Amino acid sequence: MTQRLSELSTVVARVDCAGERHLIRWESGGLAALSHDDPEGERALVALGGPSCTCLDVLDAWSRQHESPTLLTALSRGTRDPVRPQDLRGAPGIPNQSGLVPRGAVSGRPARMRGSQMGSGWVSVSGGQATGGPTPGWLGSPPGAPDASGADLVLLARLGHPMTARLVATVTASLLDPSAGGESLAARPVLTASLFGRAWTALRDWLADPDLELALSVIEAGQEPTLERDAAGPFRVALPLDWVVSVWGRDLAIVAGRFCLGVVESTVSRTTLLSIGPDFETPKQLVVELR
Repeated sequence: MTQRLSELSTVVARVDCAGERHLIRWESGGLAALSHDDPEGERALVALGGPSCTCLDVLDAWSRQHESPTLLTALSRGTRDPVRPQDLRGAPGIPNQSGLVPRGAVSGRPARMRGSQMGSGWVSVSGGQATGGPTPGWLGSPPGAPDASGADLVLLARLGHPMTARLVATVTASLLDPSAGGESLAARPVLTASLFGRAWTALRDWLADPDLELALSVIEAGQEPTLERDAAGPFRVALPLDWVVSVWGRDLAIVAGRFCLGVVESTVSRTTLLSIGPDFETPKQLVVELR
């Protein structure tokens, strides 16, 4: 998992902590409090009754939730889909009196699968089989997965999109990590919903169509991703679950006015993408190079 996440650039979030603006850094799947020289020493003081602080609360929340599928449905799906604390009302662990409510589906409507609409689209797996029956806007965690408390969700959601994009990529990579047993069958519906919501949001923004209808087919790694326009129905996209890590998590969903279907190869200074233009011609390679 670390190798896959090391391809994502480091990001920093600023938080209000102890009356100051402090920095938290994401790198290769881990969080570090840059404004605290001795986090463990501070934790010891908190255990003895000393005051807690936001930076350490965020690090602790991430240590509990870094493999929680609930984060995939709770956190931002794009720069135009920010998460505010009030958007998390109804999240697991958050009492009603907190003033927070469920986010629902991508467009604010209840999420549905198996041929019925989810936001503005449908979800299927490779081979045309449906992913399952109707599911609520809060998909939650599969049986046996870590529970995500509401307080943790609020802390992590407040870190902003660049940071939460990396958190989503980290959770996705963890659930798909072969060394950890590979993708769990129980986690697949949440991973599929996460892919749908993020691909739909990116395509909606790319095409400037808030009512975009999308049919998603989940393909296996190594299969050719595609995007097609169907005049008689929804747009049709075929993507692997890893797209959330390799493309969306790196902020590469839309580059140079083109939608990116996948990463062909990547180095520290050069990334080759498989991309398609708004005229829906044959996908072409797009090279992004740092000089």
